Amino acid sequence: MIHFKQDLIDKAKQLKNLNDYLDACNDLNSIDNVLQHINYMNDRAWSLHEKLINKYVEINIMLNVANTLPRKNSSIVANVSNNNSLIENLLIQDMFGIYTHILLKSKDIIDVKDFIDYVD
Repeated sequence: MIHFKQDLIDKAKQLKNLNDYLDACNDLNSIDNVLQHINYMNDRAWSLHEKLINKYVEINIMLNVANTLPRKNSSIVANVSNNNSLIENLLIQDMFGIYTHILLKSKDIIDVKDFIDYVD
């Protein structure tokens, strides 16, 4: 699991309301909407995920960077038991990838690693 720096999460949430980030804000709102209705929007959730990973290269960059970082000891084991849980987790990853995009664009971070607090 990737953990992010809370102050930068807060900054990204503030920046998403500015016009320069309107497109990212719309995508974040789409994620929120799908997550709130995941049981009824499973097909839309998968389509949205595909659209976002193609639109925001930062999502895959963030995951690749996280995979290179040392892990903190953790007893947490990822256990995705159903399709809804899997897509929820993917959309949450996408959300943080968009936050990464916003923070890079605003120059609040220079590198994706600057946003990641730790990985377990």
